[in-house]
Amino acid sequence: MMNWPWLIQWRWGQRSFWLHWSLPIGAALAGLTYQSSDAVLAYLLIIGAHLGGHALQARRRGLTVRGFEINGLGGSTKIAGPISAWGASAVGSGGVLGQLLLWLMVSLLAASLDWSTESSVFYAGLTQMNLVIALLNLIPLQGTDGYAIWSLPGAALQRLGEQLNSFEMEARQAQRAEWQTILNATNDRDSFRSVRSSASHATSDTQTLDALRAQVEADLVERDARADAGIPTETAQLAEQLLDSVWNDNKE
Repeated sequence: MMNWPWLIQWRWGQRSFWLHWSLPIGAALAGLTYQSSDAVLAYLLIIGAHLGGHALQARRRGLTVRGFEINGLGGSTKIAGPISAWGASAVGSGGVLGQLLLWLMVSLLAASLDWSTESSVFYAGLTQMNLVIALLNLIPLQGTDGYAIWSLPGAALQRLGEQLNSFEMEARQAQRAEWQTILNATNDRDSFRSVRSSASHATSDTQTLDALRAQVEADLVERDARADAGIPTETAQLAEQLLDSVWNDNKE
């Protein structure tokens, strides 16, 4: 059963295919423009390169290709899997990139084989017609390759922001681990001090150390709640000096 605007729908293995009404019209226009069946063959190769570019970009990002929607300007790829805004824009731009790669390969092949291109309809289709279709795909309309391509700068900025946030979170986690190590050290030294409780000079140091540990714990809780920049470096240095002093005093 036809489902407009798709003329034909079929499955091949695990993939589904949808054929848009604009594809046969595009093939007919290519044949009429160049008055040759070679132009139709070139046109179909261009469509294949376009879809292949989408599929390769999706596979590069670990996505599963579920099917293809084929239309007169190339089409799109149905994918499955989590994808970011940057990934979606990159996959969307793959069609035009596939066409440009085809254009480059044909041009290099013609130059290396000394291909007589002036009267070759097949060559003209793979180069001239290819570039025309690529330009049409650059029109920034919703749901088109052009929309995905022109959204690449914004997606790139968003990706950069996500990476910076990731670096910031890693720095916070590293700082928290450092302060947790200090807290663990104070607990270990408290245990040592309880064994040496007869030392008269430990009283004031114990009170100061307990106050410092309480301050550190409060700072950690407050920082986690606000997700702020963390505890000042000066406080960390003061804590290390005080802890070293208490430890050395108790060893005497």
